[in-house]
Amino acid sequence: MELGEAFKVTAQVFIEGRTKAGATVSVRNTRGTEKARFPMTCTNPGLDRWEAMVKIGDHSDLKPWEDGYADVKKQLGEWHIVVEGWEDTYASWLHDAQIKVEVGDDVENALESGAQLLERWAGARDSKLTADDKKTLREAAKTVADKSLDATARLAAATTDAIASLHETNPLRDGLSASNPQRFRVERPKSSFAAWYQFFPRSEGAYFDADGKIVQGTLKTALSGLDRAKAEGFDIVYLPPIFPIGVTNRKGRNNTLIAGPHDPGSPFGIGSELGGHDTVDPLLGTMDDFKAFCAHAHE
Repeated sequence: MELGEAFKVTAQVFIEGRTKAGATVSVRNTRGTEKARFPMTCTNPGLDRWEAMVKIGDHSDLKPWEDGYADVKKQLGEWHIVVEGWEDTYASWLHDAQIKVEVGDDVENALESGAQLLERWAGARDSKLTADDKKTLREAAKTVADKSLDATARLAAATTDAIASLHETNPLRDGLSASNPQRFRVERPKSSFAAWYQFFPRSEGAYFDADGKIVQGTLKTALSGLDRAKAEGFDIVYLPPIFPIGVTNRKGRNNTLIAGPHDPGSPFGIGSELGGHDTVDPLLGTMDDFKAFCAHAHE
């Protein structure tokens, strides 16, 4: 998959008894370090089916030759995702506490338990809370434990929008149970699909001279061909060899076995007295011309 591409993760997550369950997708690098968490939602309670949209790494449109791509490259390679099921202690407590406060039964025990739970949540390292998050939970715990207030107000302190948000993003996860890791190969952005063009520089800008002989194009004349390929909707051009073409057993026009004096031969037949794999064919241009060609393609 591509870096930063969203995909769906589904799992069956269940727990014994009346206790409510929770589920999270943990995204980990090859060293097992967690880099992101995604909360799962129960989409089918009857089948204990949970789902989450997950992405690995951060999407980027940077190209390999652009500044900053090194940071993108570090995110490529093998990653793992792990589904973690857990006991949702807060949701279980809240469900029971709301009923007890409403009917006035065992209220004090319920609220004292809630205050202790909020305080424990504030100290849970696994919840990855900020200092402000911890302050929010501890202030709520104090209010819930304050016997000078009526039960409804005390319970309301534990059900604010801020705490509901923390329950969504940074929950207290008791009894954590992890699945086996699932491996994913993450590739560079835009690796899933591209339109490729086999681009022959010798053909771009070629012409017939006064004697009817073909004069091949060069890396310089091929620059305008890049603009045309882009306008036609291609994303990538790839080149046949740009090295000097061999003359031994050179083939002629239309794949004939005998080459005429002006037949260029196949670019895949590499090597002549002009050089081999480390040489740009002088008929095409110089290494500087090739660098300029690459720069124009990148533009």
